[in-house]
Amino acid sequence: RAGSWSPPSDPAADVASASAAAAADPSAENVADLLAATVTLARGAGLDPEAVLRRRALQFRDELTHYSRADGQQT
Repeated sequence: RAGSWSPPSDPAADVASASAAAAADPSAENVADLLAATVTLARGAGLDPEAVLRRRALQFRDELTHYSRADGQQT
């Protein structure tokens, strides 16, 4: 059917390409393309991209808290 979407044949290659473009020019459009490619890769792997990102954000927060406390103890 005309205009229908189908997933890319190589989502990992799309992520690599979008990542290179965003690194060279971190415009909103290029970063959005990178995010979209990453979501497609995650979905293709059977993952829930939002849940994966939420889990990583919490992990990042915990790392920052740990390092902030460690820095405070060294002074």
